[in-house]
Amino acid sequence: MEQLAQRTASIVLDNLKPLLEAMGRPAEDEKPLTKKQTMELLGLKNPTTLYKWAKTKKLVPYGKIGGMTYYKRSDVDKALENSNKH
Repeated sequence: MEQLAQRTASIVLDNLKPLLEAMGRPAEDEKPLTKKQTMELLGLKNPTTLYKWAKTKKLVPYGKIGGMTYYKRSDVDKALENSNKH
């Protein structure tokens, strides 16, 4: 099941990248990240933290595709920067 989710995410990201570039956005900054990728970047061990951050607007999900939640890379970077300030 995890392999299917990862493959689906990979396909979605592969299809989104050209669209983001065509829209004139820097693809790396706007790259959608999975919950797992987001947790790794932020050094989180518990997915409940992402849920709490969404409720407090500290890090709001970018959207859902096929039941999978995605976060914008630029939003994750801002959340990481803000958490390092405190």
